[in-house]
Amino acid sequence: MTAPSAVVRAAMSAAWHAHLQQVDTGWLDMGFALPTLDTTRARTELNWAPTKDGPQVLAEVIEGMREAASGRTPVLRPRTVLGALGDAIRRGPVAVRRRP
Repeated sequence: MTAPSAVVRAAMSAAWHAHLQQVDTGWLDMGFALPTLDTTRARTELNWAPTKDGPQVLAEVIEGMREAASGRTPVLRPRTVLGALGDAIRRGPVAVRRRP
């Protein structure tokens, strides 16, 4: 089932302004602006095929967020509110920090 983006955006905006959800329409706008990925070249030249479809990947991402999954890489390191506050005090706002 599909719905026009203007209808979905209006419903999302109303829900956000009524404090029924925590995500504003900017996230929806970003989602609608994402380009689709053409995997033809990877399939033909590398004999590649995806092992998971979009809904499976989204479910995995949501599960990882729910469980606060982490890893050994800098991006996936475990984080806490106190740690983020300490970083902000020591290193300043994220927008002005130098890359590591």
